[in-house]
Amino acid sequence: MTRITLPASEVPRASIVVLSRRNVGVLRACLTALSRNVSPEARCEVIILLNGADEDVRSYCEREVAGARVERSGVNLGFPAGCNLAATRARGAFLVFLNDDTEIAPRWLESLMQAADEHPLAGAIGSRLLFPDGSLQEAGGAIWRDGTTAQLGRGRSATSRRHECLRRVDYCSAASLLVRRSTWDLIGGFDEEYFPGYYEDVDLCLAIRQHGQQVLYEPRSQLIHHVSPSSDEEMSARLLERNAARVRAKWSALLASHEMWDPQSPGAVERAMLRAQGWPRRILAIDERLPDPATAALSARLLGGIGELQSMGAAITVFAPQAGEGDWEAFSPLDFDILEGDVNEHLASPEIFYDAVIVFGADNLQRYSSAIRALQPQAAVIYEAGGTAVSRVQHHAASPPDTVVAEQPAGSWIDAFVQARSRRVEYYV
Repeated sequence: MTRITLPASEVPRASIVVLSRRNVGVLRACLTALSRNVSPEARCEVIILLNGADEDVRSYCEREVAGARVERSGVNLGFPAGCNLAATRARGAFLVFLNDDTEIAPRWLESLMQAADEHPLAGAIGSRLLFPDGSLQEAGGAIWRDGTTAQLGRGRSATSRRHECLRRVDYCSAASLLVRRSTWDLIGGFDEEYFPGYYEDVDLCLAIRQHGQQVLYEPRSQLIHHVSPSSDEEMSARLLERNAARVRAKWSALLASHEMWDPQSPGAVERAMLRAQGWPRRILAIDERLPDPATAALSARLLGGIGELQSMGAAITVFAPQAGEGDWEAFSPLDFDILEGDVNEHLASPEIFYDAVIVFGADNLQRYSSAIRALQPQAAVIYEAGGTAVSRVQHHAASPPDTVVAEQPAGSWIDAFVQARSRRVEYYV
């Protein structure tokens, strides 16, 4: 018999809560991944609630699991009440709810805790959920006006670069969700009226947002979520319908500003994502590739410039045809998105409205300037020339004949953005 030893800090910062009822094989895979992929430095404890569990699950936890704090309920309390019970036993400043049908990747927990430390306004932080084949299952979620939801990014391929940066969202699934203990106590935990499950995480995240806190999606925290079909599909459908109606009735005032789901509108999700971020100014940055800040000056300026513009509340989208290259780890903590596909088609979409477009390189300016002016006429165009004489010559040569060019030698992207928006000119920095 091989025992699984789980992390058990004497003074935990995080309390990982796992509920289990049946399917010991699934639970074994979950706990094995926890034992392998959570470092001792993370300072955590694992609480397993046997939620009206079958005999083989109880026996497994008693005989083959070490380090966990095992709690028991003789009856199935459902997911919301079960989590609430387990939370009363937790000692950490962070409660981390984890489904037993998941397998975490390395740095799953550490990434959640780091995001919580770096974003004190975040009351809850969710993970990047993957299907077993590596494709995207959920990158946070959107909540529609009628209380129903959409999993952002669902079905995107394992190689897709979309949804790989931290950002605010409407909600994140409790399959993997960190909640601050102080926030949990303020809200009062999960609403147990959602018994036995479905939508309790949506409700919790709405309550967190109502209290002025944020819900974040952290893509560096990754795990596989095995989704098994329900043994009673008709009952699951009724529960989903009932609990969505409860969300709609309970949160009608807050949801009034949300979008109605429109399957004919590809921009519905786009609008929902922007609303969750507070309708920020939108900026598109165009470069050849996602850069390596250690090897290229312009790349370092892109990395720093994104942070500079975000400080004024801007939402950044980056178009980089060679997005698979470069130092991706440097970018994932930043709140921006990657544009995949044809940039001209994107710019032509009636749902897309940019306040500014920042273009790197004379070739890109020549290639995209006319399309930007034709398809996004309201956008200020800022050319990142790198401050060299050669770049200035290239810039003037690449600009359309009717373009008014203003120089901004101080190199401030915020100054260039503000002045270009007000004077309708192009700037280079």
